[in-house]
Order: sequence, then structure tokens, then C-alpha cells
Amino acid sequence: MAMPKIQFVDQTAELENFYATDSPEPAPASSTPALPTLPRRHGSTGIPTRTTTPPTRPDITAPSPGQHNAARSEVTSRTPTDLSPVSFDNILSFPAPKRRKTNESGAPTDSHHTVHLPPAQPSPASLDIQQPFPFHNSPSSVPFQSQQLTNNYVSPREVNETRRIEQEYARISDNQAAQIPDEPFLSVSNWKKHFRWPNQYTTQQCRCLFRYYIDILGHWFDVGDPTRRFTTVVPQRAKRSPPLLNAIFSAAALHLRHSSRLRRPGKTIEYAGYELRDLNEVSTIKYYLATNAYLRVLCTNEAHTRDEDLLAATVIIRFYEELAALISGEPRDQLTRPFQLFVAAQARPDNFHFPPEQYNFQIPGVFASIRTIIEPYLETYQHGSFRIALRQECQRALLSRGKVHLPLEAWNFLEGFDETEDSVWTDRHLYHYARVLQYCFSHDEPESQKLSQYEALKGFETKWEETRPLSFSPYDQAQPDRDNGEIFPKYWYVNEVHAVGVMYLHLSRLLLTVYDPYIHRIGPGSAAAQRRVSAEVREVVIQICGVAMSSLNTQPVLVQALNTISMFGEHFTDRQEQEALLEVLQELENRHGWPVHRDAEALKREWGWTLDKDG
Repeated sequence: MAMPKIQFVDQTAELENFYATDSPEPAPASSTPALPTLPRRHGSTGIPTRTTTPPTRPDITAPSPGQHNAARSEVTSRTPTDLSPVSFDNILSFPAPKRRKTNESGAPTDSHHTVHLPPAQPSPASLDIQQPFPFHNSPSSVPFQSQQLTNNYVSPREVNETRRIEQEYARISDNQAAQIPDEPFLSVSNWKKHFRWPNQYTTQQCRCLFRYYIDILGHWFDVGDPTRRFTTVVPQRAKRSPPLLNAIFSAAALHLRHSSRLRRPGKTIEYAGYELRDLNEVSTIKYYLATNAYLRVLCTNEAHTRDEDLLAATVIIRFYEELAALISGEPRDQLTRPFQLFVAAQARPDNFHFPPEQYNFQIPGVFASIRTIIEPYLETYQHGSFRIALRQECQRALLSRGKVHLPLEAWNFLEGFDETEDSVWTDRHLYHYARVLQYCFSHDEPESQKLSQYEALKGFETKWEETRPLSFSPYDQAQPDRDNGEIFPKYWYVNEVHAVGVMYLHLSRLLLTVYDPYIHRIGPGSAAAQRRVSAEVREVVIQICGVAMSSLNTQPVLVQALNTISMFGEHFTDRQEQEALLEVLQELENRHGWPVHRDAEALKREWGWTLDKDG
């Protein structure tokens, strides 16, 4: 069946004027047949639904429904639903056509273009949110395909304007942002080509959440990474990746809501001078569920598991789950399996391509150190994400007394003590800490193997003391003055990477002390041995707290101190020391908005405090 013909009149100036405002008013009723509209979603914010075409298209002759059923079926089958409703302007760029001369009545003096145009199909929005944003136009959710047209050529600019009018009907509200497309259109490559954020549908709430991540949360992820990729690279990548963008919104919304309740209880959440009245528990969970749905589907595709942006999204959403568990007291590990799949797929530097000038390390007989072979990989976005993932997994293993469920062999290239950058040393310490956790909480190895593992891990501590770089020594330190009520020593380091690395070493030493296979658990001398262990545990915990209290601006260091206190606080019986430990928790909450109430209450019960009298 031949496609119906539609006549267009070029009225570019009128259309540009019509769309020059942030939020066009509904057009008056017209005798022109209406374009297809999208039904309003439940819970929308009251955006008016226009059922007529704007007055700037008086010459459009719409085909009757019976004339284009076949064409409608073809277009519908090809219509991706994974992008926000948008225009073609950023995909195809054409010179602006010259204005036609008009007579006194304003009618164009040249003939109409006759084109064959498939019927417009509404495209549901998926990610971003409803308020006009005039500075960016995101690309269309229907990629332009010339084979859909027949016989005559249609100007892409005319198609753009038609689609753009239609997209005015497709806005959604903030709390309905968690819509993901049908599985055939879950295409990472499609997002990177066509998805743009912000766009004309972006709300101030989303822009504030994005800014909050950059200002606050990104720095927490970047501890130990000299390239600061989660602050600099991840936000740029998120503009082209709906899952990563939703992950950022999830983490920022949850932490901003919690910290605001601490600082401004009972008041509207504010950030950067804006009141975020729509930021609530529902909208926060919607962002999380959207990311969760994306990752659960995409992790089943081997090619997608190697995508760096999806790995970063997995890491950020794991942060959300950790924070949500601390706030609610209920574990939330819905993405454990996708997390492991994404991390395992990108753990090794096997697919990392070294610059040509560094290929000489592959020549037989040519010696190459870690600096020339591995350090280029250690500076990659992929390794930065894996570093954070391993840090998160170590925290989970410690608190649950479980194994590390990540491929530690992927980091065996870090073994050794050759000279390298301080950030690489910190990676070595993290790798050593993960191996210690694996030794402590793995129970399926024979005793002889456990003994050899213990000796190797203790040997790392000895070798480190022999080769420790000067940069890992504090430039100022002091022991506490107990007579003046001081409990923790002072350790001032040049950079946070040193404080983090030393923290991993202290945690490793602490665990190896508790899980020393040579300690008698029962029989003569066992009680004295346990007292020695308890005394050494208190000593190491106080050192860890000293590092944390000397690095109050480094949130991950304080979080590690919180975990250490929660796990080993029962060894403290002195009231003054107990109060000092609670002060560490209070600093973490006051400075970084981190939930510590449940841990503090558990410690008080463990110490036998009467809560109504002792607080």
C-alpha cells in the first residue's frame, strides 16, 4: 500500500519562536487533526496534555488511521524506548534553510514539498525527568532511517520538528523516573551514540543530586586514586549512560536525605540554595530500582559485563546498599550477584592495551618492572572501579566474617616490594588485607596450608618494615597524654593515600593477631594467651582510631575505624576508652552524615551501659 502524502510548509522561524521558551503554553484548539498523544502517567505533576497540534503547522494533513496500519506496525517495531523523549537535532545536523519570501498575507510564495512520512509514534520516557531544560537537546528515541521513507525525500529538519512537537506530550515526573526500556533496546552502544543528559526534561532536583555527588560523594570513592576518576570521569560518562546516571541519583539522594535529617530535622531538604520538595523516600527508591533493573538485565550479557560505565554504576549502587543497611538496620544485598559478575569480568588487565612504546616488555630477555608493565593499567578507569569494589567487598567480609568473593588472583601482579608510586603501595596493602580476610574466614583448607598462609602473611609485615618508603612515615606524631584525658595518638600524613594504606596494614595486623593459629584456645596457658591477644587488639584499635582522628576529612578512613570499633570494641573495659571510641563514631556522623546510631547502641549494650542513665 502506498504511503499517504503529507504536505509541509517551512515555517522555521515560527517553530523556533514557539520552542524558545522553557515551557510552551498549550496551543489553542485548531481544526487540524491532532497528533498522537501519550497517556498521562499516574502521579504526574500536572503537566497539561495538549490534544491539538500547535498553530505553527496549519498545513499538515494527517493520514487517516486506516491508511497507515502497516507503516505503523513497522515503525512501532523499531521504536526504542530506552531514551527520554527527545529530538533529532543532536544526531543529524543540516544547514538552516533560507526563509521563503511571502506575500502581504504572509503565505509562502513557493510550492509545498510533498513527502511520504510514517505516522508519528509516541515514545515513553525512561530516565529523566520532567521540566524543560533549554540548553541541551537530547537525541531522538527513534533513530532516523531513510528506508522508512518511500519515493520522495523528506527533510530531516521537518521530521525533527514534527517529532519535537509530539515529544511535548511525553514528559514524566520525578518520582516516575525509574522506567527502563524493553530488553531489545537495552543497548549500551545506543546510549553512547544518542543519549544526552541534561536535556529539556531535566529537573532542578536531578541537577542538584548530580552536583551533590560531584561535591561530596565522588571524593569518598576516589580515596587511593591519584587520578580522581570517580569525581572527574564518572560524571562525564554518566551523561551518556542511564544506569550510571540513575546510580549517581540513588546514592546522592539517599545520603542527602539522611544527612539533612541530622542537620535540619523536620525541614525541607535544601542543597545549593534550592529546596528539593520532591526528594523523598519514594523518589530515592525509584532511582535505586531503576539502576537495579538495568544491571540485573545487562549482567547476563558477556559484552555488557565488560563495560566500564556499568562497573562504575555497580560500585556506586553497592555504596547505596551499604548506606541503606546502616540506616535501616536491615541488610540489602540485592545486587550481590551482578556485582560479582561485573567485577570478575573486568578484574584483570588482560585486555588493557599498552602504548606501543611499552611493548618491549614482551620481548624475551628484556626485564621490566611493575612501573613499565603494570602502572599504566593501574591508572585506568577500570582499575579505579575495581579498587573501590575490592574495598567494598573487604568491608562486607569483615562485618559478616565471610570470605572475599572476588578474584584476588587478578591482583597478584602487585606482589613484590620493588620501588613504585605511593598509590601502588596502597593497592598492595589493600590486596594484602584482602588476602588476610580470605585466610581468616576460609575454613575449607587443611591445617598445614593454613599455617603456610599465616607465615606468608606475617612475612609481608616484616618485609614491609624493612622496605617502607619514607613517605609512609608521619611527618608529625605524638603519643597521647593520658593524664589530660587523651586516648589516641596523633599521626599526621602528607596525603590521604598514606593514611589509607597504613589503615589496611593495621587491620591486617589486627586480624592476624586474633586468628593466630599458634595460640592455645583451651588448656593450660590459654587464658593468659587470650589476655595477651586482647591487650594487643586494644593497642591496634587505638592506633587505627589515632589515624582516623588525625584524618577527619577522609571519610573512608573514619568508616574503617567505625567497622574496627564495631568488631573489636568488646575488648575495651575502661570507661574513658569506651567514651573515646564513641567520639570517633560521633565525628563520622557529624562531619560526613554517616549513620552510626545502631553501632553506638550495640556497643553500649555490649559494655553494660544503662542507656537511660549513660546515654
